[in-house]
Amino acid sequence: MAGVGSVLVEYIEAEGFLVYGEMARLDLGSGVTVVTGPNGAGKTTLGRCLELARAAIGRAADDPAVSRLGLYEEAGYEGAGSFAVRLGLCLDQPGERRLVRAFVCAGFATAYRSPSPGQLDAGELDAMARSWLVEDSLTPLWSGSLLVRFDAGMSRPWYAAWEFAHARESWHVVLSGSGEGQLRAGRAEESAQPGGSVSLTDWLLASKPGDEHSMDFRVALQALPQPVAFSVQTPTGGAGAIPESLRELAAGLGIADYRNRSFGFDQVLSALLQRGIVLTDNRRLPLTRWFPFEELGGPVDLRDGAGVAAELFRLKTGDASMRERFEAIRATFHRITGRVLDVRAWPAASADSGPGMIIEPVVVSGRAERPVEFSGAGVQEALVLCVLLVGETGRFLLLDEPALNLEATVQRRLISGLPADSQYLVITHSAELVPFDEPEDLGRIVRLNPGPMGTEIRRPLLGNLPVKQSLRWLQLLEPAEVRALLFAAGVILCEGPTDAGALRRWWRGAAKVGLPAPGDANIPVISVDGQNNYGPYLRLLHAFGIPWAVVADGPALRRTSQLAKDLDNLGLLPDTLPDDEDDFASCREAWESAGVFSFAVQFGDDHGKGGEFEVFLRDIDEGLFDRIRAELGRSKPRVGARFAAEHPEPPAAVLEMYTRIASRLGPVVMRQTG
Repeated sequence: MAGVGSVLVEYIEAEGFLVYGEMARLDLGSGVTVVTGPNGAGKTTLGRCLELARAAIGRAADDPAVSRLGLYEEAGYEGAGSFAVRLGLCLDQPGERRLVRAFVCAGFATAYRSPSPGQLDAGELDAMARSWLVEDSLTPLWSGSLLVRFDAGMSRPWYAAWEFAHARESWHVVLSGSGEGQLRAGRAEESAQPGGSVSLTDWLLASKPGDEHSMDFRVALQALPQPVAFSVQTPTGGAGAIPESLRELAAGLGIADYRNRSFGFDQVLSALLQRGIVLTDNRRLPLTRWFPFEELGGPVDLRDGAGVAAELFRLKTGDASMRERFEAIRATFHRITGRVLDVRAWPAASADSGPGMIIEPVVVSGRAERPVEFSGAGVQEALVLCVLLVGETGRFLLLDEPALNLEATVQRRLISGLPADSQYLVITHSAELVPFDEPEDLGRIVRLNPGPMGTEIRRPLLGNLPVKQSLRWLQLLEPAEVRALLFAAGVILCEGPTDAGALRRWWRGAAKVGLPAPGDANIPVISVDGQNNYGPYLRLLHAFGIPWAVVADGPALRRTSQLAKDLDNLGLLPDTLPDDEDDFASCREAWESAGVFSFAVQFGDDHGKGGEFEVFLRDIDEGLFDRIRAELGRSKPRVGARFAAEHPEPPAAVLEMYTRIASRLGPVVMRQTG
């Protein structure tokens, strides 16, 4: 498991966006965060938050995500006309900070576009800024939040801002919307009133202490009398040196011709997010084989995996650092799949598009080689992931369903070998990708729960747990079938394998009472193997907010049972339990109010076993039960399933109980109908 590393995205917030009705926030740390939950809970929506942020500020920086911005105009929760998304970001890489400094220095140098006699020209102002501007004073700009807001009722519905803080006060740069291109005091939520602004040069110089050759951005922030024009206006011609900071800014933005154009802080953030946030789709496209030459000159968009061949060819034939990355990809591919990777290519013209190349990743075995496409879908998926994982440090990678087509062993190799120099958000339906090796892994697990007011984000194990408690959680999560409960819409816990086996089969006929079967509703029916073993499962389900119901034998309904102690520890013990401990009917009714159901008609804790599920089966058909027991002996899982198979018509009491359980689970079950 990846350890301490860079943190680019500190949190994701969404309010009124797609499935997130009320404000939901996911805090992220270094290394890996694994998001679990049922279908439709909003796992992929977390990736859409990142894409939306890039799209909203990426027009000037040619972010491909911009093409989808119009789609998001209909992304309001349940059709609402407004929503907001906020990303907490930390620009902790030296290159990111250099680009921010180059922007500020270039903005300072180019604010005076037509120098008057005796006034410093752009080159001289640039030298002053690069010499005088205290580098650490830009610290407030290096950490903040990118807010994107949409309101269909506004004349300019899209608004975006970079908000940051210093000394318990807030400022923001308007990236899109009213006041665009201005640095303003206050929170970004405040309406930006139109008005004039002062130049960045005048503002910074006004805060300079006397004749000292220094300027401090933090000091200037404390004296922000009116909005500041926070942009770079490049020279339009004439004599004078081109500011060095402008050349550095343009190079950092990948722009060759930077004359006669302006740059906003939105372009700086957009460029950093395009490099730093790697998004993947949960659907892979077939590998592209033919590429025009112009597509081989720069990095390839790997979101859907189709262009991976071009990226491999570019790296293999590039400079020393690119070839080093290619070899790192080969090594990662071999570690994960056990196979040897290479790339072959040859020129080939296209009748429609002109000259280009056919490029094929291949798996090498001895002297033979085979295209990756002929080596299985899992090998192709592993290849795409390897290319994504091996890159620049300090990136944030969203891996949406990376287990697609990967066998369990490869999944485990993938999650345990993620490089520690990047940050990962893994969206998955695979229990094999849920980490449970070390105590710190527990804090990496997140579950999304659909609710009546939108999806809720649960991360209950974040923080320092006592060692004993951590070990208990790790032990509980070790079986894959237990980790799989994190993806369930709800869970029904049965006391033993006999009732679990019979009820699973009988409840397949739930359509008779107008309900989906548990399997169709993503509700596992599992055995805890004894009334003393409910506790660990209940702690897991309660911690992650997973709806549950319990089917128990009669003895478990005693106030002194282990089940009662387990629920009491969770604060869930029914407060309506009767004073008369021998009043079984009243006890059963009270327990049902807390989600505990039973087919028993007595406690049966007098060693007569009168409260066990087997008594219920015997009452249905004694002859059938005795015959099956004689044939199968003590194999309880097979007894229950076999009995239900030979008595396929679900007893009325079984369907009635499922109806009551469905009522408790509520929307979890009914959401699956229709």
